[in-house]
Amino acid sequence: MSQIFDTSPKHCAKKGFKFGFLNKKLFKILLTLVFSILSLILLLWFILHPAKPQFILQQVDIYQLNFSSPHLLNSSIEITLETRNPNQKVGIYYDELRAYASYKGQQITVETLIPPFYQGQQDTNLLSASLVGTGLPVAPSLGYEVGRDQANGKMLLLVKVDGRIRWKVATWVSGRYRMNVNCVAILPLGPFNPTAIYWGQNGNEGSLQDTCNTGNYGIVILAFLPTFGNGQTPQLNLAGHCDPSSGGCTGLSSEIAACKSQGIQVLLSIGGGAGSYSLSSTDDANQVADYLWNNFLGGQSGSRPLGDAVLDGIDFDIETGDNRYWDDLAKALKGHGNVVLSAAPQCPFPDASLNNAIATGLFDYVWVQFYNNPPCQYGGSADNLISAWNQWTSVPANQLFLGLPASPEAAGGGFIPADVLKSQVLPSIKTSPKYGGVMLWSKQYDNGYSSSIKDSI
Repeated sequence: MSQIFDTSPKHCAKKGFKFGFLNKKLFKILLTLVFSILSLILLLWFILHPAKPQFILQQVDIYQLNFSSPHLLNSSIEITLETRNPNQKVGIYYDELRAYASYKGQQITVETLIPPFYQGQQDTNLLSASLVGTGLPVAPSLGYEVGRDQANGKMLLLVKVDGRIRWKVATWVSGRYRMNVNCVAILPLGPFNPTAIYWGQNGNEGSLQDTCNTGNYGIVILAFLPTFGNGQTPQLNLAGHCDPSSGGCTGLSSEIAACKSQGIQVLLSIGGGAGSYSLSSTDDANQVADYLWNNFLGGQSGSRPLGDAVLDGIDFDIETGDNRYWDDLAKALKGHGNVVLSAAPQCPFPDASLNNAIATGLFDYVWVQFYNNPPCQYGGSADNLISAWNQWTSVPANQLFLGLPASPEAAGGGFIPADVLKSQVLPSIKTSPKYGGVMLWSKQYDNGYSSSIKDSI
């Protein structure tokens, strides 16, 4: 019994020691193998999991962005992209790259194919592409967004590049990986020509389309809607051009579309120097705003005086009555959507009729009438005008325009010869960050004046 107990423990201990030694040795080998495999995997991961390529949007040029109708957009945009491969040991094949532009969540160009290419380690390439769109269907609200951004002087554009890439290490090439690039560009944007002109008060001044075709104007203001408010039936008056009472002005719809297709904003001016207009209450202002929206802007009506044309906004040329409720009208119009608002106050500061409305900060353009007002108009010296201009720069408007008569016959005073305007006035007022351009009264009297100052504005 004791012998068995004496032998068995020794035997079992000896076998157990031998088994543990082999197990430890095997474990060390296995651990070393696993560590080597993991190290190799980690090394391969670093090599075969390269950094993404880098894209920089170097330049964007907008050559066309206008509407052939409220639903159809024409665009032409040139882009230059810089792409860099940050990897030291990995090359990149770019396959199936497609670039396009997006604005306010809507694609505004068709996709443009960028030819495939290979990019070596740490190489940099420049990619150029022409992004175009002809008659692209868009939401009607997009026109108001463009007009609003033009009034603000800038727009946010998204340039997108989609495609597939492959990694190359030595002779090994990976499969294709999807790539999506979004580049944001904030671009200066304003009327293509910073000259605004009033049109509509003389049948001999030429057609609206001819006015736009001159290339001298970026904004055309239809003058006027002189009767509205206080329970009156609104009446459009375009002098000798057409008779709205018999539906004769609906033919202007195609001309308005032609102007807008050139990137020209078309506004309707309400009020004027002579007319029957007033607002009796906030409710009255809201009713007038509804009428303007439904008959001239983005709303709907069975009797739109200008047909199905959608104007860009409303101009306030309020020269009679008091200053009540015009601010309510501005608020109501802006409440309908992205409506461009402009105001044409007299140059004595502040304006008796429009001060409260302009103070709302809702006006995109304010073109001050520096004429028919001797205390602040040009009269052989620009001192009074510039002094008044400096006062007007304090108003909360996006852009401030210098309002002038287009000839000596256009007003009772305030005409500035082109050479004087370019040498004495524009150099001073253009230093203001709010300077937007020049407004002229009116197309009837513009016999070369806009052409002579165009390059200096």
